[in-house]
Amino acid sequence: MKTFEIKGFWGFVLFAIVAIVAVSLAVAVPITMTWVSWNALVFELFQGPEIAFWQAALLTTIIAVSLKIIFQPQISFQVKRVKSPEDLNKNLYLNKPDSTNE
Repeated sequence: MKTFEIKGFWGFVLFAIVAIVAVSLAVAVPITMTWVSWNALVFELFQGPEIAFWQAALLTTIIAVSLKIIFQPQISFQVKRVKSPEDLNKNLYLNKPDSTNE
């Protein structure tokens, strides 16, 4: 794995600029694709409403969250009732590796 060293103030400024540009592109490209696709397909072919950039951003977010929920439904919650603080400590340290076998 290659590591990069940030030297001094200007190195940090350069890193911050590169990071901001990378995040902006990672966000703006899918939004722009949704915006252009909607306006090209729905507006032109089906005479639907034309949407603005921020509406495309909201639509892109809704699509991404929906796809996450549909294709990776691994969210689960488990609630257990603990009778005493000793039981809580026992349950917390139950999966802790045993260091006495070394």
